[in-house]
Amino acid sequence: MQPIKKIIALAILFVTLMGCEKIFIEPPANNPEAIFENLWTTYNEEYAPFEERNIDWQAAYNTYRPMVNTTTTDAELFSILSQMLATFDDGHVSLTAPGRDIFYSNKIRRELIDDELFSIPITKSYLENGFKEGEENSYIYGKIKNENVAYIYFDYVADNFFMLNDFLNEYPDVMAMLLTYVIIKGGDFTYCFSEIGRLTDQTRFVFKSKTKNGTGPTTLTIGMNGIFSPRVNM
Repeated sequence: MQPIKKIIALAILFVTLMGCEKIFIEPPANNPEAIFENLWTTYNEEYAPFEERNIDWQAAYNTYRPMVNTTTTDAELFSILSQMLATFDDGHVSLTAPGRDIFYSNKIRRELIDDELFSIPITKSYLENGFKEGEENSYIYGKIKNENVAYIYFDYVADNFFMLNDFLNEYPDVMAMLLTYVIIKGGDFTYCFSEIGRLTDQTRFVFKSKTKNGTGPTTLTIGMNGIFSPRVNM
């Protein structure tokens, strides 16, 4: 059996409903049972939306814990942990180990479902010459060929989203505007607040968040209300 210490059960935990943060955890003892217990306990204490995702985490423990013993190999352990994490189907959850492909809990991300729809070369081929793009394609915008339609693409949501204002200013007279956001790459949605205001004529309540403030599945408090308010042209 390969040294079990090669299994690094560090996952991306969605500990609040506010963004994507990596949580760094002290490595567990160098044996498969300790690694399993450490991962399960970490999620039990720090993961937030069990109820929203209809996950019975104790039932997952009862199912997968008996599969692990002192002779479990690295490959077997990685497979068991992956199966257990797949129950989340959460884009913020993944499992990594040296020499192995990252396991993504979310089925769409794991199986690259409809991944071809986000081909950057194809996107650019539909736009007229002179389209604008950010570093590493963080955004792309321009006018669709032979159409009175403007298009903007965001690879994620961060400060690149501020380009929405420039986009709206550049194409004030088009018949329609299309916006694509590759949600699978995530980001920080708070960057949207000021910019989305250009697209609404009244204050709108759009979501309510919960914040994890302790261990256990029910230690959640009301975090914030998401409200979009009208914003004037700048």
